[in-house]
Amino acid sequence: MSNTFVVIGSMRSGTTSLYYYLKKHPDVNLAKKKDLYFFDKNFSKGLKWYNNFFSNKKKKIKGEVSTSYYLDNKALLNIKKTFPKTKIILLTRNKKKLLVSLYLWDQIVFYFFNPIFFKKKNSFEIFLKNKRVQNCCDFKKINSKILKIFNKKQVLVLNLEKLSSNNKELVKLSNFLNIRLKSWSLKKRYNIIRRHRFFLLSLIGYYFYKFLKKNSNSSTFSLINFFRDNNLINKIIFKQINDDEINEYYKIYRDKFVS
Repeated sequence: MSNTFVVIGSMRSGTTSLYYYLKKHPDVNLAKKKDLYFFDKNFSKGLKWYNNFFSNKKKKIKGEVSTSYYLDNKALLNIKKTFPKTKIILLTRNKKKLLVSLYLWDQIVFYFFNPIFFKKKNSFEIFLKNKRVQNCCDFKKINSKILKIFNKKQVLVLNLEKLSSNNKELVKLSNFLNIRLKSWSLKKRYNIIRRHRFFLLSLIGYYFYKFLKKNSNSSTFSLINFFRDNNLINKIIFKQINDDEINEYYKIYRDKFVS
């Protein structure tokens, strides 16, 4: 059975939540794992490898969710080549919230688990200069790239905020995939950056830092200094970010990097 759909991204825009909702749907044969990276990193492994991630149960549609494809032109071409009629789904998000979410995720992945990687603190301003970050948020450019490869009728663009707050986006998704609306609920969300997650990661990072200090001559940052110096992370630990704080960080992006 050919793929009916591929969710190609975007990262930090609700793809994990969508994965679990599709996984529970009675009409959907979804890949057993999110982010297979088949059409970019693992394409040489062939369809036999790819099909091992799907059950043999007969269901109405079949598909996968991977957040890396939407930024990779080669991956999109591989999808088109392998499954010419497959439907493409792209999740988008409020640009301000996406930028802050990407920044926080960047701080977790690259600071807590690899503090030697950054010799300087990766401030929000420096982070925003990264071309990949800018490309992640340019949905107009991304959509244009997708439509050069796939027919317009094959593509559905959804918005996370609308998907979370009203039923119309779910109806659009269900109609696009030709599946029942039954059992859909977006009350539960996944992969959210919350206080307890930061606490756990900071604890891991702290002991990892102590280990490095004891067993390595490399110069590393102190996590205590990191928390003291990083105002945004401090705010997230003690309270949820609010719209004013998002606007404050977004203003840096708008004033310095948007023409």
